[in-house]
Amino acid sequence: MDLLDLRERFPAAPDYLSNMYLIERDYGEVSNRRLAAWMGVSAPAASQAVNRLKALDLVEQAPYGRARLASPGRELALVVLKRHYLLEHLLVRVLGYPWEKADDEAHVLQNYLSRDLVEHLDDFLGHPHACPHGNPLPGTAR
Repeated sequence: MDLLDLRERFPAAPDYLSNMYLIERDYGEVSNRRLAAWMGVSAPAASQAVNRLKALDLVEQAPYGRARLASPGRELALVVLKRHYLLEHLLVRVLGYPWEKADDEAHVLQNYLSRDLVEHLDDFLGHPHACPHGNPLPGTAR
């Protein structure tokens, strides 16, 4: 499944997957409660999203257990995060957009880039290892 297909099936999926990746990276495990707090949604909304992601084989979770990204979910999360971080670089370094606003704008744009444009941005920006805020880009050393 690619990002476009996923967004058609479940528009919020890229946000949930990328946030689950970040929670796993920072805390090691993802509870529905932590995911809800992280995303600013209700616990039932987070639980429902995790169930939808499980049905798409993107997330694994035992009943009443912690959720974790399945391999396809992790791959999609990394695609979303890389796009987001590259957009932040473009906005801040190239366009001079305010650093404190770049995250919000990148969030709006991240799901609309083609693979070719992402590769071009990565090359153009010199293959950065971290976003302007210091978070490591997926696939680079931390």
